[in-house]
Amino acid sequence: MKRNDSPLKDVLNQWMKGDKYRDRLLKIRIEKIWHESWGHAFGRHTRDIHYGRGILYIHMDSAVLRHELNLQRELLLERLNDALGEEVIKEVKLR
Repeated sequence: MKRNDSPLKDVLNQWMKGDKYRDRLLKIRIEKIWHESWGHAFGRHTRDIHYGRGILYIHMDSAVLRHELNLQRELLLERLNDALGEEVIKEVKLR
């Protein structure tokens, strides 16, 4: 039997790279971070969050808050990537 001394975290990360589950898991992590970081003000008015191919789509039901986030787009992008621990989000699109 072949023995692998790699930590489970490394094995799972290797398995997820390029796998179809990576985007799904990232979406779940992004949604959690979104609601923890941006909380009550923006979280209540977020209808949906989609992630794919490095682009995060945030659907808001408030034009005023959407405009506010649009002005802070770079800060939003930086905070989300910092919380994720890697630069996976390349662009944020607000709708």
